[in-house]
Amino acid sequence: MRFALKGTEIAVSPLYLFLLLCISVFDYTGIVRTALVASLLHEAGHLAVLLLQRQKIYGLYFSPAGIRLDRGGDYLPGLRDIPVFLAGPAVNLLCGLAALAALQQRFQVDVLIFCLVHLLLGGFNLLPVSVLDGGQVLYLLLWRAFGRRRADVASALLSYAVLGLLCLAGAWLLLHTGGNPTLLIAGLYLLWAQRRQGSG
Repeated sequence: MRFALKGTEIAVSPLYLFLLLCISVFDYTGIVRTALVASLLHEAGHLAVLLLQRQKIYGLYFSPAGIRLDRGGDYLPGLRDIPVFLAGPAVNLLCGLAALAALQQRFQVDVLIFCLVHLLLGGFNLLPVSVLDGGQVLYLLLWRAFGRRRADVASALLSYAVLGLLCLAGAWLLLHTGGNPTLLIAGLYLLWAQRRQGSG
């Protein structure tokens, strides 16, 4: 499904719609639905700041891999993008803190899930990995201080170091606790995305 809204192309993959259908049918715990809403609010934070800054948005694409904002082939990053990158995690952290405050008044499992998902998503996206918001902010600051070439090298080295530790932590949790493989899967996915970005 593809259409235009005020000059911005919006495309929704059929697989994304199928994913929504599967979530609505099979997600008995509500965790996946909450994570989906949290990711939509995250992207809405980015979008809101872009609109406030009156920056051009060429496309908004929904796929099973995530939600992507297209800012055009001539887009060059700058310091004014820092609030854009921070807005997504900020929305999640504020939602998580609001839910935490609500839990102090009355405990509810749904509110606890909402709180944890938002705090984890917001905090995770602040990691200094260049495919995440925190890494993008760090890259812009390094570029400003040391130039693009040194920023590229430092950002890549730090990203791989953090992702390596993340994968090791995920593997350790999986092997020693027999628990959830989510952290390992997230680390491997981000490692793949990082390598793809580096070869792009």
